[in-house]
Amino acid sequence: MNKLTDIPAFSADDLRNILHEKLDMSDGGFGEDENLFDYGLNSVDLMALVAHLHTRGLKVSFIDLAIEPTFNAWRKQLGL
Repeated sequence: MNKLTDIPAFSADDLRNILHEKLDMSDGGFGEDENLFDYGLNSVDLMALVAHLHTRGLKVSFIDLAIEPTFNAWRKQLGL
C-alpha cells in the first residue's frame, strides 16, 4: 500500500488556513503578493510549514519557499 495515496489532497485554501493560523490572523488576512515575513512569519515557521507539506506529499524545500515568500508564489510552486 502506498501511504501517499491515503493522504487527502492539499489545496490553496489549506495553505491559506495554515498561514492564517501561524500568523494569528483571526480577522483579515495578508496580501497574496506581499512578503509573508512582513506579517510576522519567521524561519522557524517556514521550516515547520515545509515539514508539514512533506507529510502531505508535497516536495518543496525551505529555499524554494524562502526565495519568494508570498502566498501566490508558494501556491504556484506547489501547483495549487
